[in-house]
Amino acid sequence: MLALRISALSSHGGLLFGSPRGKVWRERNFYGRVWTPAREAAGIDIRPHECRHSYLTHLRRANVDDADLARIAGHSVSTLLAHYAHPASDGFAQVRAAIG
Repeated sequence: MLALRISALSSHGGLLFGSPRGKVWRERNFYGRVWTPAREAAGIDIRPHECRHSYLTHLRRANVDDADLARIAGHSVSTLLAHYAHPASDGFAQVRAAIG
């Protein structure tokens, strides 16, 4: 489904989830027509910002450069690190191995 959305970007004004008229959704309309029905159909209680946070955290754990992540998030690198620099479960083992 995401591949179809991406291929339709040009018809939606370059927006991944553009309105039916190819414009930016008003927040109330987006939640009422898109987000809430999708969330209920999936049976999950999640907000878009939580998806954003997970997305950036997974990219960071995949070793995507912090400067690139900051650009994606619209943050400075220092703000990005303050919000998304969570230790991985094996982080201390890596630190111990690095310093001997």
